[in-house]
Amino acid sequence: MMEGFLRAFRHSRDRHDIEAMSDESLRGLGMTRDQARMLNALPDDVPARVAAMARVHGLSDAEILADIDRWYALLQTCNQCRDLPSCHRFLAREDLDTLADEGPVETPFCPNTAVFAAMAAR
Repeated sequence: MMEGFLRAFRHSRDRHDIEAMSDESLRGLGMTRDQARMLNALPDDVPARVAAMARVHGLSDAEILADIDRWYALLQTCNQCRDLPSCHRFLAREDLDTLADEGPVETPFCPNTAVFAAMAAR
């Protein structure tokens, strides 16, 4: 219960900070106000899940962040995932860090798989 309260308090504080930022400051961070709001509203584990799945497909953090609009689309898609249990089981694998070295990885449960595969093919 306390954790939920603290999370709600942090999100409220962050929303206030986002609204107080100038457009120039937000541009300096590489995002719009709407993107900052969306990022603040996401559960904390979504960016980590997207980054982990991208690494499984052989992509670096820099590669997935290179196109900020695509990054936000990946986050939104992940946040709407309908198969989190499969995702959590997959990301809990002990061999996760070496999977990308073994060739293409099949993640049919992930709604971002096609985007990751297309990015990795470049």
